[in-house]
Amino acid sequence: MGIDMFVDSRTEQGLMFYFGQTFGILIMLLFGSVSFFCLLLLVKSKKGLVFTAEGFKDFSCFGMGKIVLWNEVEDISRFDVYGYKYVKVHLKEPDVFISSCSGILKFAYMLNHKLYGTPLFISSIMLKSNFDDLLNKVQIQWSTSK
Repeated sequence: MGIDMFVDSRTEQGLMFYFGQTFGILIMLLFGSVSFFCLLLLVKSKKGLVFTAEGFKDFSCFGMGKIVLWNEVEDISRFDVYGYKYVKVHLKEPDVFISSCSGILKFAYMLNHKLYGTPLFISSIMLKSNFDDLLNKVQIQWSTSK
């Protein structure tokens, strides 16, 4: 679209020519920068799920590494939706956890909590691992932290 606006605007005269050219360049810059940012996220190698003695950090989805403390976790279970498997992390005080977040992350956690009863899910698809191994690993880490 940006290139089309740039090329088509050459036939116009006056103000429309500059508007079309400027608009075309802005569109190319916008989509180019977004594409570059997405490519960087794909190439950037981060650990997907990090376990510590205090809790875990999930870098695989929109949580972006927010730490979840083991003493905040009430239960861990399996959750299936539309053929996808998730590790469902039930929190003792989900409202406190949600209020500690901001922006779109807070909105996403509130929506998860309202629809599914907990704000936190861990996806094996994003981590590129076997679901059963992931569920066992999370449950073992949680049980040893008690």
